[in-house]
Formats: sequence, structure tokens, C-alpha cells
Amino acid sequence: MKKQLLPIIIVCLSLTGCANNGKIETVVTPTANELIEFEVPEPIPQPISGKGSVTGQILTDNSQELVGLIVYLGELIQLPENTYGAYLDTKSAPSSLISIENGKFYFKDVEPGIYSLIIYEVMMGGKVYQDTNGSAIPIEVNEGEITNVGKIKFFFRGNE
Repeated sequence: MKKQLLPIIIVCLSLTGCANNGKIETVVTPTANELIEFEVPEPIPQPISGKGSVTGQILTDNSQELVGLIVYLGELIQLPENTYGAYLDTKSAPSSLISIENGKFYFKDVEPGIYSLIIYEVMMGGKVYQDTNGSAIPIEVNEGEITNVGKIKFFFRGNE
């Protein structure tokens, strides 16, 4: 089954704030300089007790397309006919920067569960990692394990 990234509707992705019981909360976004300095540890360290970790690599045609990208683990939503959707709350979802040198990312010490991988870019919004049928691909995080989602070819613009 071919895997791809397709657009999704993402809830509460404003980087300047999201309404929360009448309050506005600021979401801090890393700068391009912080993204350049981000490196995935080699080897990936074991997660702390009761947690899991996730790693992978985003592949693009041009490394400059990695600047400003953030990867989230969104909530997986069961849909009819064994398909899945995704929901993202940027205030509570685990997130990772992406190394612009090699596209690698790493989620450290994540609660065990089943998630969806969402790649977010400030100007374009977010895309969920989906199969060709439009179903979000489940990412299972197990206690004490490092889940490697592998290499993911990514496009926001042009042919996909």
C-alpha cells in the first residue's frame, strides 16, 4: 500500500493564540536558527520508564523546504470502514523539530498510545501522514520502545 501525505483540517493551529475558555494562550514557535541547530541524538536513547519514543526522517527535494517544519503526534480518530482521521491540539500534542541537515525528527518520552503523524508549516498549515485511501496511518507508541516510522517523502507545493 503506497503511503502519502494529504491535507487535513487541523483544529487550533494558530501560532499567535487559540481561544481557551475565553483566554488567549501564546504558542511559542522555534525560529529557523533553532531548527538548524536541532539534531537527533545518535543512537536514540531509551525512553524513561512508562514512556515510548518516536523517530523518523522527512525527505524533500530541497533541504530548504525543511525550514520551519514541525512534526506533531496528533490524536487518531476511528472512522467508518476501518479508516482513520486525525485531530491536532498544538497545546497538548507531542512535537518535534526537524533537522534541516538531514530531515530527522525525534519525539522523546511520549505517553504510550496510538497517534497520527502531522507535519506542520506556518504558511501552509498541516498535513497528516495518510495512505492512498485517505486514511491516517496509525503510529503505535509502546512503553519502553522506540518506534521508527522510517522515511517519509514530503511535499507542500507542486506535484505530490
